[in-house]
Amino acid sequence: MKKFLQFLPLLASLSLAADSDHVLFASPEKEIFIEAAGEGTAFRSMKFPALKRNGKETVILVFDNSVHMPQGGGWNGYTQLTLNGKALGRYTDAGDERLLRRGTRLVSTFHKEPTRDWWEGNTLLTLFGPGIGEVGPGIVSPRDQGYTFWIDVTDAIHFVEIGPDNRIESAKENELRIGYTLSEKRFGGRKSRLRVANLRVVAMSASEADRLRPEPPIQPLNALSTVASVEKNNLKLEVTAGGGAIIRKNGEEFHLTAEFSYPAAPDMKYNRLSTGNASGQQGWKPEIVREGDTIKVRAKSPLYRLERTLIHCGHRVEISDALTNETPGAIGVRYVYDVATPGKIVNRRIFMAGTPNATFADGIADNPTLYVEAGKSGIGVMALDDVFRNHLEIVKLGGNRISMYDEHTALPSGGTYVWKSLVYLTGSPDYFVFLNALRRDLGRDQTVIGPFAFDLPKSDKFDLSVMVCGPWFGYTVRGGKLYSGDEYVTRMDLLRREATARRSGLKFLARLETNIVTLEKNKIENGSKLPVSCHLLPDGTRYYGAYGHIANREQTEIVKKNTPLADSLLHTADGRVKLDCYYAAEPRINLLVQVEENNSRYREILDQMRFMKDTVKIDGFYFDQFEAGVTGPITRACRCTYDRWDGRTVDLAKDGSITRKFYDFALTGNTARAKIMRYALDNRLLFVANNQSVSESTANFPAMRFHEFENDPVHDLFDTVGEPPARRILGKCQLSGSPVTLGIRTGSYTKDPMKYGSILNRAVITALRHGVLYYHYDSLLGPNAGPGITNCMYPITPVELGKGFIVGKERVLSAVSGKFITPKKPVAIHRFDKNGNAIPDGFSVRQVPGGWETDIRLRDWEETAALILQQTEP
Repeated sequence: MKKFLQFLPLLASLSLAADSDHVLFASPEKEIFIEAAGEGTAFRSMKFPALKRNGKETVILVFDNSVHMPQGGGWNGYTQLTLNGKALGRYTDAGDERLLRRGTRLVSTFHKEPTRDWWEGNTLLTLFGPGIGEVGPGIVSPRDQGYTFWIDVTDAIHFVEIGPDNRIESAKENELRIGYTLSEKRFGGRKSRLRVANLRVVAMSASEADRLRPEPPIQPLNALSTVASVEKNNLKLEVTAGGGAIIRKNGEEFHLTAEFSYPAAPDMKYNRLSTGNASGQQGWKPEIVREGDTIKVRAKSPLYRLERTLIHCGHRVEISDALTNETPGAIGVRYVYDVATPGKIVNRRIFMAGTPNATFADGIADNPTLYVEAGKSGIGVMALDDVFRNHLEIVKLGGNRISMYDEHTALPSGGTYVWKSLVYLTGSPDYFVFLNALRRDLGRDQTVIGPFAFDLPKSDKFDLSVMVCGPWFGYTVRGGKLYSGDEYVTRMDLLRREATARRSGLKFLARLETNIVTLEKNKIENGSKLPVSCHLLPDGTRYYGAYGHIANREQTEIVKKNTPLADSLLHTADGRVKLDCYYAAEPRINLLVQVEENNSRYREILDQMRFMKDTVKIDGFYFDQFEAGVTGPITRACRCTYDRWDGRTVDLAKDGSITRKFYDFALTGNTARAKIMRYALDNRLLFVANNQSVSESTANFPAMRFHEFENDPVHDLFDTVGEPPARRILGKCQLSGSPVTLGIRTGSYTKDPMKYGSILNRAVITALRHGVLYYHYDSLLGPNAGPGITNCMYPITPVELGKGFIVGKERVLSAVSGKFITPKKPVAIHRFDKNGNAIPDGFSVRQVPGGWETDIRLRDWEETAALILQQTEP
């Protein structure tokens, strides 16, 4: 198929001027004509490079479109658009209307059909006419848009995906395919052509795009009569005859429904529990029984039986959906859990994994929550079990419904799985009220120690109690030295002597990698046949290989013959191994591995930990990339292996059948990860890991866990003032016992030492905006700056997270003004300016019923304060 568009290069930034649209690409051809096919659909294709992602903006395809005629005339559905294999229809993946500026329907003077939907499935209504000037007189509205169409394609665009350390995870080319369905045969043997003109791809702010969308439809909630109910503490749980639940508080109601798919052609169908009529296969009829504070819903289909258990716990409802396969083979089930309200749900009042204004989320097992603010209250839902949280995706559908779903689970013959969730109705619309209630119930009350840094701070102004010391063991990044055991002991001894000469009382952590192992190609037979890793090109630029490179069959055999970790490697379905050529540098390559109990990598890690404990005499461990399922969807290169089945994880076809069975280490590795942590803690050694927990089996260990601040783009952050924007990666830290982020590398954002302090302080305030603590990645300070509140953060046992503050047993940290009541009178109060320098506090403290009230007055989001409630040793 002919490629007829060549696009302009990427512009450096996606930032928009006020009230303008930022053009990312534009066609050099002003007009493109697609001649009608004799019969069927005529297509034209065009390709353009991946776009650089900016999470705050919506990407729009804009073009003039018409069935080319000398004068304006009628309209019909004749245009089809496919972008990167996704057929573009009425709704985006987030449930938003895709077409902007035109409302949902065309209004005309045609008496037989005065209105017409812009979409018929995946076909877009097309106007007849010259494509310029006014549209035909039969169109009443909209007339101001002429022939120009604005279509949200954010969910279909291929973006440049930047991973940790600025590595390019993906930069796939985009392909747009335009179909013209008015064939000659369909047009009575006459010829016609589709005119596409002024085609471009633009970016606009998400808020502006939402303003231009038609109002999403509200789905009526026609509830049946209540069959069973439990009411306690102003929280009422009802189950209707359809098996769905209604939860009420403060005069507001939320409907909870569930769907369980079954195979059907051409599209899978569902057995449903609804607050209205239940529906599904023959025999699917909910039976509802109340047993004290518990309501049970039972239903049966020809494929499986369901037992839903709803327990009213006074302040929350626990829901379990146990599904048992009663067929002789495995069946895949798409599990859908819906939250609906009688009225509209506003996007800005939705939190997915702690991120506000969200309409879609995946890869959120570390904070698998949905929260919806209402007028007087709010509803919060957490996916509790390992499968649901690790497979979880959330999407807003229409105007008043949000779906939490798992589309990667299968049940073997006779097998049962139980999806579990916790549901809270808060007495306030504040998301943090829900979050703190959930944290208390889950036991997220550990003490977080610090300050923490990688290596010794360059400035003596920084306090420090924990540091990651020295080189990696058993691994190296790019050209670094790969140490033998004896060399490592010697090196670590030297580094500790140097560090303790400057800082006493430091705890030293060994640096260990979890899922990447270095292989030296020049030391193995046929190593030169393995893929090429990072190296300098003749022109002086650097070549970076891929993280997740798939080896060919010969390379796979070479790898397997030269590693004791063959049972820990990740494979494709046909048995080829996955490798890392991004972090490795010639003449090395890295193996991608994962741990599960008793595999070779698990045993190797325990051996390394024993060596560190007994020989190196280390104080603890730092593990990189410790979890498998936190930084992206299930397709992440280092998460799954496809050469075997874990008995649970699958891909489903459109008709609901199983297309692929595979092995998800985000699920199967949890026991091994728990035992690795337990080994450290049982030996009274510190444990710090990159990645927050994705399972309750490891969530409450007294370990320090963090996400990297820079895993979201942050370059634009330091040019903003006032309340910092929400960051997805920081929301994903909020459910942890150690709600910590590993901060920024200051030197990556400026070379001016006079700006180091303000940039660091802005990053710290951004963390506090999410109720998150800060660990140092690097620790640069200029002569005009101080370390600010980071020297006052630890130790802390958080008891309340808030927007801009953290209340702990030992101290209160804040970047916003407010009155804080504490059980103890502060023994010290500190205030810091935007450069992290100490300034006079000027705060008032008075005794009140229940404790002491400190009235903090700050320049919000610019200054910080710390109330110290008890003096503790670092």
